[in-house]
Amino acid sequence: MAYEYGRGAEMLLARRYLGLERGEMATVLRVREQSYQRWENGRDAIPDGAWKDVDALYARFDQQVEALIAAVPPTGEDPHPVRVWRGRSPEQPFPGLWQRIVGEARRREPRITPVYPDDDE
Repeated sequence: MAYEYGRGAEMLLARRYLGLERGEMATVLRVREQSYQRWENGRDAIPDGAWKDVDALYARFDQQVEALIAAVPPTGEDPHPVRVWRGRSPEQPFPGLWQRIVGEARRREPRITPVYPDDDE
């Protein structure tokens, strides 16, 4: 397994782009938070396999954005509500990631309207 130094800032930007907190990114990458923190701070080299996982996260992010956009009816001016959560929930263990996905989908399709689950009540 190869390791790379000097890409900690790139890992930080990937995490921020995806809307994940440090501990969440560590969970997704299946490493201890302390190990992840050392990668991001540039103290430890990042294994190549971690970058494959980051690429998979980007691909899944793009797929989910496209799926949200595709779910909007092709005609009409009505808003298309999509639930977002303020914090962790059984439906959304990584709310920041989901918020980023919804935000990106909304940027491309303005009829997407984020709503909190309690707005339904």
